Amino acid sequence: MTDEEILNIYGIALNNRIVSFDGGMEYSKEFCTANGPLYFALDDWSVSEIDDTLLPVINSALSNHDLEETTGSEIVWIELDYLLTKMWFHGHHNENKPDFSMPTDHFKRVVLLWKQFLLQPPLNGTKVSYYERVVLKWKLFLKRWRQFLKMHSFDGFK
Repeated sequence: MTDEEILNIYGIALNNRIVSFDGGMEYSKEFCTANGPLYFALDDWSVSEIDDTLLPVINSALSNHDLEETTGSEIVWIELDYLLTKMWFHGHHNENKPDFSMPTDHFKRVVLLWKQFLLQPPLNGTKVSYYERVVLKWKLFLKRWRQFLKMHSFDGFK
């Protein structure tokens, strides 16, 4: 099965988002799907978290037929075994009725595709957080303020 087919099965799109604002641009990576548990299971993972935490759990589940692994995000609980990955929204954990499930080998492919996408330009593995957006806007404000002061002969602010 191709990467595109895996993404299509689960209705996933991996998008670069570019937002323009006065004097600058902001780039972010988006994991887009209408599947709530899958979205919340993956959207907030950084490349280092995928490498250090998520992939080892997935690989352990795939390599040991007698083992069930667990992990998750702030919103979704994930249980994995060598066949199936099950996801629940926190607070809705009913062992017999996950909010979403998929084959664990498919889950690994989706995780690897997301990681690969995060490593592509323009962000090279980082996501622009709310804090970073605020800092970018503040830096832009300071730059314009300095230009204003310079234009009006206020040399004291550097």
